[in-house]
This record gives sequence, C-alpha cells and structure tokens, in this order.
Amino acid sequence: MFARHWVPGRRIAARIAARIAAAAAFVIGSAEAAGGQSTATPSGASAVRAQVQGTVFDSVAMQRLPGATIRLFRSEDPSVGRTTVSDAAGAFQYDSVSGGRWLVSFLHPALDSLRVEASTVMIDLTTSDPLRITLAVPSARSLVLARCGAGLAPDVGVITGEVRRAGTQLPAAGATVEIEWPEWVFAKKRSVTEMQRRRTRADSAGQYTLCGAPTGSTLRVASWSGADTSGVVEVEVPASGLAQQDFSIAPVEYLYANRDAALDTSDAAGTIEGRTRRGQAVVRGRITSLQGLPVQNAVVRILGSGTAARTSSSGDFLIVDAGAGTQSIEARAIGFQPVRQTLRLSDTDALDVSLRLSARNVSLDTVRVSAGRELPFEVRGIERRWRSGMGQFIDGQTVERRSSFYTSDALRSFAGVSLRSSGAWGQDVIMWDNKGGRCRAMMFVDGMQMDAAGAGGITVDDMVTPSEVAAIEVYARASMVPAEYMNMARDCGVVAVWTKFATRNVPIFPPKSSTRR
Repeated sequence: MFARHWVPGRRIAARIAARIAAAAAFVIGSAEAAGGQSTATPSGASAVRAQVQGTVFDSVAMQRLPGATIRLFRSEDPSVGRTTVSDAAGAFQYDSVSGGRWLVSFLHPALDSLRVEASTVMIDLTTSDPLRITLAVPSARSLVLARCGAGLAPDVGVITGEVRRAGTQLPAAGATVEIEWPEWVFAKKRSVTEMQRRRTRADSAGQYTLCGAPTGSTLRVASWSGADTSGVVEVEVPASGLAQQDFSIAPVEYLYANRDAALDTSDAAGTIEGRTRRGQAVVRGRITSLQGLPVQNAVVRILGSGTAARTSSSGDFLIVDAGAGTQSIEARAIGFQPVRQTLRLSDTDALDVSLRLSARNVSLDTVRVSAGRELPFEVRGIERRWRSGMGQFIDGQTVERRSSFYTSDALRSFAGVSLRSSGAWGQDVIMWDNKGGRCRAMMFVDGMQMDAAGAGGITVDDMVTPSEVAAIEVYARASMVPAEYMNMARDCGVVAVWTKFATRNVPIFPPKSSTRR
C-alpha cells in the first residue's frame, strides 16, 4: 500500500501544527460563541506540572501502533508544542507538562494508507496528577459507514484506494475500477450462478471508493482508463468490510491470435474478463519450497499478461514481456499448492520476486488392499467416476500414444470437445455450458482448479507433459459435472487431469479391468 503522504522530519510537525491550529481555532471560536470565555491558560495553572501518557491503537488492524508521531500543542498557540514517537508497544509519554489546555494528535503511515486524519483530543491539565489518554485510528466499520452511508447492510463493505499512471505516477482522474464476484441466483425453479459487478470512477486525485463489496469474500478487481489498464487482482474483503487496493495502470499490447469472437465476454469499454496482454516489464526471481529448496519446472505467469516461464534446476525464472502496472503473479508446480502475489511492475525497472510453495498434503482415505497393492483414494475416486458412466476417461498410456506434442492433443477425438490455440503456449479446451453456448472448460490438475480466464491464460499444457499423466476425466457439458468438480463461479464442462505424482504411480484401469487388482 502506498504511503504517499508520509514525510519525515519537520514536515510532520508542520502537518500536525496545521491540523491542530484548525482545531484550536474551532475550540476558541466555540468558547467565544458560548460566552466569550477565553481558552488562555487559567491563573495559577503555570505552577502545574503533570505527566501525560497514553497509547496509540489501530482499530482497523486491532493492534497497538508503534512508530506513531504524537504532537502535543497549546490550544491558544499551536506553535508551542512537543513531539514524541510511540514505542514498540504503541505507548508514549510526556513528562512535566505545564498546566492549561492542550490538543493532541498523531501521524502514522496507517492513516495515510486509509486516507483518514486522526482525531484531535483536547485535554485540560489543572492538577499535577498523571493523565492517561488513548489515540486511535478509526474502526473499520466506522470508516465503511462514513464512506458508504449509515444504511449499509452489515454484510456489505467497501474497497478504497487510488489509481495512478505507471509511467508518471500522476493520479489517473476518472479511471474506472470494477469488482466482480459470483452469486447463486434462484431463477426458473433452479439455482444458477450469475456474475455480479460494481463499478466506480476515481476522483480528480485518483482516489476511489467502491461500495457494495460482499464481506468475507475474495473478489476480482481491475482498473483501466482509456488504453491504460491494470491486471486482474484478487482482493479479500474481511468481515469488518474495509478493504484497500491501489492500482498502477499502463498501456499494453493486446493479442487476439486465433480469438473466437463467440467466446469473448469483454466489451469495448473493457471489463474484468482478461485478454492476452503483452508489455515490456521484466520480472525475474526464484521459486523455492518452504524449506528453501529450489522448485524445478514450476510454471510462473503474470496472469493475463506475458509469456509463461518455467523454472530452471535452481528454481530461477525470467519473464520479459509482462504488462506494466498492478499485476498478479502466480506460480504452480506439480505436488505443491499454487501461490499468488500482487505486484507493481514498471517498463523501466526489472522486479525481483521470491515465491515459496508449500507442498500438497496428500491425505489418505481408508485404502483397499488387493494383491498386495494399496490403492490411494485418488485412484479409487477416478475409477468410481469411471464406473458411473457420466464422463469420458483416458489412461496415461493412451494419452502418450495420442499426444503428438501437447497433453491436450489426446482430447481431439472426444465428443463435445474442441481445441484452440491459447495465443501463448498450449491449447484452450472448448466445451458447452448449460445454456448451449461455447465456453472454456474448467481445468483441474490433481484435484485443484486452474484458471481459464481468457485467451493466453494458463493451460493444462503449461502444467503437465503427456508422460506425466496417469488419467484424464472429461465432462463435455456442465450438466454432466460430478460434485467433486462443481464450481459456482463457472458454468462449463470440465477436464480433470491426474498426474502420476497424485496417483503414486498406480496405474488406472477401466471398469472392466478393475478386477485385475
């Protein structure tokens, strides 16, 4: 998150002084309006010397706030004051503060990222007794209601941030910001999923406020202005309802190689649905396990932008044609959980990235033992679905025979399935949705769903070579998809690829051969 207002040294005191001067003027004006009483130090107060101590608390993060700059000012003369910084526990203390009326406020990057000003606390020292006060960042819910109105439902929140041009870092006034998420809708006596969208525009300072985001959800968010765009990033809206995401946008080159117009869901103004994007941003880095060991042959991609890269034996990768601006990087490898991270890329400066993958925990169900062989539950599940007759299946040996180059080549003879170049590496698998339209198949590798959001997105050919396949399941229509592969966000057929890693090199037999175990 940007901390663009945060400046060290004298300018901090100047900012607080200006803020408290305004508060002092309000206090003095209010007192005079009430009865002409002055806020000057009362007679005898000069003899008072008291200790003022307190704590700075972040009500959004629900934790104490270290490193806050606290300023104590005379209400009648804001030029007179003292400054201190909160310690690691968020505590601060002033010793020997003279009597009279004082104003207290603070600055911290947390306020700048939230784009809010801290409240000003007024204190009156009339005795030498220690005085304790609490300074706080406003709560998340209070910020949500302040920005979206008191009538906002408790399960709805807000996403705020700013949009800037990647090349100049100037505010992108009028830029569009859109959020998207799936919802179940009951229509025509059945439940279907519909994509819900909300849009807003950035103001003259490039700042935006987008109300209506469902809490406890992960949303897809993107921004654009004319030819300048960001990538699609995921933003989690917590239960408090307050989420933040800044955007950097830049022009990119769009590729439409072999594009199927019937499958294009984007409009001329642009939407979250991605298209293949190329730029000049360079991303390099290393993929390792949680133990720090290099992960070889992992697929690394800037989602929707740039050519996918594979890691070397040392775990290193290099992408040289990603779009600048705010983007999402994803790393995937067989046997590991995929990981994503939001980046801000530049056409002029290469970005170094380190990502760590956690190994998949392959849990065991009750196993069947036959002829001395233990069958993993993945194998049992594949064979159970094969016996059901709902889908089309192919084993690893057949995949190797049929695949001339890509793993997806083995699917050419399947009913209801067609293949199309992805515009990068590999082929998109095209199937049918519940409305009879063509769509990109949902892709699963070892039971984990991959993204298929547009031409140039990651394909099964990026992830798995023909020699690594143990079996493939194909469900050419959404109505045929078994419960294991249903996804409320997608309404399309499914291709599920199982690798020899997941099945532990246990061969998959068709139903008529299962007795050979």
